[in-house]
Amino acid sequence: MAAEKIYPRLATMPALFDAWRKIEKKGSRGGIDGVSVDAYRENLEKNLKKLLASLLDGSYLPQASAGITVKKPGKPGEYRHLALPTINDKVVQLALKELLEPIFNRLFLDVSYAYRPGKGPARAIRRISHILLNQKCHQVVCMDIDNFFDTMDHELLITEFSKTVDEDEITALLRLWLKIGVLTSRNRYHEGRSGTAQGSIISPLLSNIYLHPFDAFMAARECRYLRYADNIFIGTRSREQAAAEFAAARDFLATFLHLAINEQQYYLYDSGKGFSFMGIFFRGEKRLISRDRTTRLEKSLGELTRKLFPDKVEQYRQSLGEKIDGFDRYYGQLIDMEKFSRQADDFLAESIVRALFSNSSQRRKKYSRRALDALLAGLPHFSRDKSPDGDRKWENRLKETYLSRLAANDYLDQHRTSTIRSTDRKIRKRQRQYRKLESLGREVIVQEYGTFLGKSGGKLVIKKKGKKLFEFPLGSLETINVVTRGVVVSSDLVYFCADRGVPLFFSDYTGMPRAALLRPKNGDPGLGLRQLQILANGRQTLELAREFVRGKIRNQINLLKYYRRSRKENREYLEGLNRELPGFDQCLDRIEALETGEDGFEATRSRLMGFEAESATRYWRMVRILLRDDIAEFPGRIRKGATDLVNSLLNYGYGFLYRQVWRQAVQAGLNPRISFLHSPQGNKPTLIYDLVEEFRSQAVDRVIFSMITKNEKLSLDKQHGRLDDPTRQKLLENLLERQAGQILYGGSRTSFRNIIRNQVRRLCRHLKGGKPYRHFTAYY
Repeated sequence: MAAEKIYPRLATMPALFDAWRKIEKKGSRGGIDGVSVDAYRENLEKNLKKLLASLLDGSYLPQASAGITVKKPGKPGEYRHLALPTINDKVVQLALKELLEPIFNRLFLDVSYAYRPGKGPARAIRRISHILLNQKCHQVVCMDIDNFFDTMDHELLITEFSKTVDEDEITALLRLWLKIGVLTSRNRYHEGRSGTAQGSIISPLLSNIYLHPFDAFMAARECRYLRYADNIFIGTRSREQAAAEFAAARDFLATFLHLAINEQQYYLYDSGKGFSFMGIFFRGEKRLISRDRTTRLEKSLGELTRKLFPDKVEQYRQSLGEKIDGFDRYYGQLIDMEKFSRQADDFLAESIVRALFSNSSQRRKKYSRRALDALLAGLPHFSRDKSPDGDRKWENRLKETYLSRLAANDYLDQHRTSTIRSTDRKIRKRQRQYRKLESLGREVIVQEYGTFLGKSGGKLVIKKKGKKLFEFPLGSLETINVVTRGVVVSSDLVYFCADRGVPLFFSDYTGMPRAALLRPKNGDPGLGLRQLQILANGRQTLELAREFVRGKIRNQINLLKYYRRSRKENREYLEGLNRELPGFDQCLDRIEALETGEDGFEATRSRLMGFEAESATRYWRMVRILLRDDIAEFPGRIRKGATDLVNSLLNYGYGFLYRQVWRQAVQAGLNPRISFLHSPQGNKPTLIYDLVEEFRSQAVDRVIFSMITKNEKLSLDKQHGRLDDPTRQKLLENLLERQAGQILYGGSRTSFRNIIRNQVRRLCRHLKGGKPYRHFTAYY
């Protein structure tokens, strides 16, 4: 209990004037009365005397806070609701806060780090690091309280407050501020029934008071506990203890404080695999900015640039500088920003250059060098070098990037007249038709039992019982695939395929290759040796395996985002995607931080595959929601023995993809049995399993989901539970069309078939000592 009365110290001119000076210095925004800091200053003495008189005679009555809504940076469609008191009310709140803070800070426990002098995020992060590295906390719980500031129980708050400060005048002030409510810009009034307004000066202190009983409860338990505002960290030694501590925390919050945890978060983490808390990813001694925060930053930078640059360049300079300074203030004291600064500047430079080309007023003319210099001068950047020389380097980089693209005419082509664009669309439509015909003419698929394949002159001939069924020019042939039994292949055709490097695949009814005839000279001994050498190096193997998994996960994410565009009215899909995306980001963060430990690469490979499996679970959970309105049965992903339509289509499509990748890998000279992500398994082509991962969702899943959502007629053979012949034929045509389709890759458009070939070549160059392999990412 506070010994000295507080209200008499509050209701004094020095206390109010000191509070005013701090508000003036900060330049705080006014409330519903429209009185700004500047306007308040004009009649300062009169305003403060009137305010003091109202406090002394008990007539002080606050005004409702001004309700405003601001976008959450990098979170499209999500908003934060703020309530801004008037300058008058801010003066009283700040004056009281200055008196209360020393009293309550003596009461608060060391585990509370937010809104307290001498605490803050940097100390919280260092404390968590100490817990992880020195106190053997192998399992951690990370959670946050759902809608905390809006759901605090007023009576519980007043009761807890009065245990320390029991003055009727002070309690009355708190009740006034809590109950006065909010008036929106549309003059809609919302009375204060629960919670405390975000934007109120006194709210952070009240939040710590409200959660003090929870801090005391958790600090007394046998775990390592820390709280930053409504973000909660618990360190434990086992998964069982973590689950128990999570349940205890959840139950205490619900029972005694009438609060709920955020059900959209994942709570239990293996600290060895990594986790994110307060925007930081922790793993071992690594501290990185979490992928969720970097994604949000990139989105907010992109939105800001598109909105203001170059038309409102002065406003852009100021807003961009404030955003970078804020980010740097928070993260600069938490991690080494050097690597992140380079990545952030890469993204920012791309956004700025794109904006220069897309600016509507500049579509038909170039910027002069003088105009370009004026636009780029003084633009803020993330680089740690803020000297004049560092600023010049940044401006020169932007200028050189713009001029090089201008010379190549890469972007100007996007800004033709409407007539030219219309013509281009017609040409592209015709080109797609030709590419489809071309793709259908590259692969011969034999599905009929008892057929004969032979060579006659320059043609492939298919017969049955002596009757010619089909003939095909051998010069266009790239692959032969037999997907049935009882087929005879002539030796002449085998010799031709061997000479020309045309693989002959034998696949089962699911489309999965079971055998292949390849020419003996396939394979490059030098490449095979390099595959073995890298396989023997755990670090290099991990880098390749990591890249394959990253590619798979990112393309799964992008496919889900692609369908978000056409599911704007599907609330279940949108909410599900918002719920799952943070989990994908967590997996990518853990993959990024993964290292080969003392237990060797096999254990690391197992952990990597575990992250891949976790993301796959999220992906297929979203697919079930995506297809729910179009198909009655999708039990989830089944690889072997599938009897439902969706999995049968997927398995057949993946078999098709295996053949495409296998052919490119063998023709490039790679050994299909020496792999990096999947463990080598005797004679199985495990390298092909590696390579297909980044293509699955975009080359196969998208095709199949599109066919289903367009209500194409697809069915199973009821007798055998397999895809019937018309469905297989239709699926193959769509898969081949996708292979021929034009996709953005490396700054230009090319076919999916070429992308697969180029990715295989990238791997070969890497194996020979070239640049690191980088996965393919499809845009959405």
